Amino acid sequence: MKIVSRRNSFISVVLLLLLGLSSISFSQTNATVTGIVNNETGGLIAGATITAVNEIQSNAQFTTITSNTGEFSFNQLVVGAKYRFIVSYTGYKEQVIRNYAVKVSGNTVIKVTLAVSNTVLDEVIVVGYGTQKIINATGAVTRLLQKT
Repeated sequence: MKIVSRRNSFISVVLLLLLGLSSISFSQTNATVTGIVNNETGGLIAGATITAVNEIQSNAQFTTITSNTGEFSFNQLVVGAKYRFIVSYTGYKEQVIRNYAVKVSGNTVIKVTLAVSNTVLDEVIVVGYGTQKIINATGAVTRLLQKT
C-alpha cells in the first residue's frame, strides 16, 4: 500500500513539474521598440504609417503612426521574434526594414529616411470615410493642380 501511494505521489509531482515547465515555455515576454521617421533633408515626418509584421507569424502584425516629432513606438512585440517594419507616407516611397530581432532591452532605435516619390497622383478626392473619383463626387469640390 505504501509503495502504491509513493508511486502516485511521485507521478503527481512529475506531472506538476512538467505542467509548470510547459507553461513557462509558452509564456511570451514583450519588449518596446522605438524609432523616428524623417525625410531626405532631415525634416521630421508626422503621421507616417508604420506596420510591424512578425516574420514567422505573418498574421501577427501591429500598426501605428508617427507623432508630431516623427517618433513611433511599439510595446507589444515579442522578445526573440524577428519583425519586418513597413514605413509609408503619402508622396514618399515605401521603405521596408527586414529581420529586426527584438531583444529584452537595449533595442536599437529604428531610424528611417523616406525618399520623395516621383509618381504623380491621379485625380483623387479624400473624404472622411474613403476616396472616390472626381466624376462621381457631389457637393463642393476643390481641385489642386500640380505645376511643373
